[in-house]
Amino acid sequence: MKKLGSSLLALSLLAGGAPLVGAEEVATTEDMTQVIDSKFVKDVHELTLEASKLELKVGETVTLFASALKTGSSVNHSWTVNGIPVSAKSFALNTETGYYESTLEYTAQTAGEYVFEFNIDMQAGKSHIAWEGSESQVVEFIEPTPSQTNENSNGKKLGHIENGGKAEPKNK
Repeated sequence: MKKLGSSLLALSLLAGGAPLVGAEEVATTEDMTQVIDSKFVKDVHELTLEASKLELKVGETVTLFASALKTGSSVNHSWTVNGIPVSAKSFALNTETGYYESTLEYTAQTAGEYVFEFNIDMQAGKSHIAWEGSESQVVEFIEPTPSQTNENSNGKKLGHIENGGKAEPKNK
């Protein structure tokens, strides 16, 4: 067995895995995904992404909210819309819950399906442990329906009776 360092071996054993025998091998624990360049890369725990609505009209604004359990002290995050990077409205650590939280607001100018993706990666200080996560949500923007008028050709409101009259059914 090759020795990768006591901290990596100890981490693997503490996480319930088998000792690693090479820097390119995959750890055997359930949540370990891979070892890259002697660094553990794990899935981010409890990563969620929610949209305020899944169908909106063109010109309306959707708000997306992402959260991820803080598992590292160094963090990077990004948002994309249909693969194009966009800026978050907010990103912060909620110290009461221990979650990183991010908000994105987006207003589509054309109809269609939009794929919103939130990516986050964290690292625990100078250790060899990193977490990566990604979630996506599809939101559809549809063309607004033409507004219906409630006026006749003379500009009078339909169903309006002047002089305080009361409309009654025709078959009375």
